[in-house]
This record gives sequence, structure tokens and C-alpha cells, in this order.
Amino acid sequence: MNDQILNNRPRPQNFLMKLTLGGTTIALASTIALSMAAASPVQQAAANDSYYFSFEHTLAPWQVAASAWASGFALRQASGDDACPVLSGDHYAALDFTPTSYSPAAWMDATFRGSGLDVVTVDWAAKDKGSCKLCQPIFYVGSEAPTSSSQFEANGSTLTAIWQAHHYPLPPNLVGPIRNRGTIHVAIGLQAPGGNVANATLTGGSDCVNIHVTPVTEGEPSGGLK
Repeated sequence: MNDQILNNRPRPQNFLMKLTLGGTTIALASTIALSMAAASPVQQAAANDSYYFSFEHTLAPWQVAASAWASGFALRQASGDDACPVLSGDHYAALDFTPTSYSPAAWMDATFRGSGLDVVTVDWAAKDKGSCKLCQPIFYVGSEAPTSSSQFEANGSTLTAIWQAHHYPLPPNLVGPIRNRGTIHVAIGLQAPGGNVANATLTGGSDCVNIHVTPVTEGEPSGGLK
């Protein structure tokens, strides 16, 4: 199945995804509406639209970036594993990078069109795919592209050999709507562990990325321009 741009207009279908959160296997169930659309660098969002990426056929619109002290960073489509069994796929997004000094980060970033004031939530799965068991999943949502690992948040977990579910914003910390100038950046990535990992290539997998962008009206409680 192709990566989907989802909205609230087509006929919905049930979606069930089994992942692991905090060492406990859970089933994430939701009702989502699937509609086929071509990927573009900036995705058009309508009220209560969602975007779903399974990476079965393309990595678009995701682009790779990294902080200082990371070399050889790359984003590639990998096969042989999948966190979304109901989609009958076997692909995921693999993020590779090599630390050249202490604890750099690498991430994949996609751009979505905002309304000026939007509530954004992100769900995804992550897994160690090579020497990255101590890597921390990191995430960012804001109006500008991130350029430093200090702009990211982490939930305190590390990658494991099984797929784990992650969510933005971190509960119970509710984040107000994101003020933006018509563009919203969503980035998910990995922070390398400290210690002696320099010059070792680290690889983490991401899959089942589910993004909701909901415009809100001025006057509701809002966050600052991020």
C-alpha cells in the first residue's frame, strides 16, 4: 500500500497496529480514512486532516539532516521488517549516521502546510537496526526547520530490538497550538549515546508515522511561534 494522505472525507476503515511501549505490547486502534494522493514537498492540510507514512513505496516527502559531529548521515528505504502488520508491508525508513564526537543527532524532516495556528500530534514506531540500542528517539514540531539537536525533545527511552511506539506531545505535557507562517516542520530522529561510539555507524528504523494537523481559531489558548 502506498503512503497515504488521510482526511475526514473518504470512507473510513479500521486500523490496528501492535507495538511495544515501555516494555509492554499494546495495540493501537484508530479509525482512519484513506485517500490516495501523490506526495509533494509540502503537503496540503485541511481541517482535521491526517498524514500516514508506511514507507512501502517512497520516503517522500521526508529529508535527512543532522547536527554537528555527525557524518555519513543518510535516509534510505529498507526492507525485511515492518511495524504496521495490517498493511502487509515489509519496508521502513532507515536512518544512518556516524558520530565523529560526543552525542550528535540525525533526523528526518517533512514539511506540511499550516493554517497559522494548528494543533499537531505525531505517532510513530522506532527500532534499533544496527549498533543503536542506546540511541534516544527525538522529535520536533515547529514553524522552522530544526538545525540543532538542542531544538528536539526526547521521552527518556532508548531504542531496542523490537518496535516501540512514540507520541508527540509527551503526556501529560500538553502542547498548545503551534503558531506558524503557513509551514509546519515535523522531524523525528535519533540522538547518539555518549561515550565511545565515535566512528561507528548507527542505524535506527522508523515506521508507521501518523501526523494530525488541526487548525484552530485565534483566541483559543496557543503556544508561541516555535
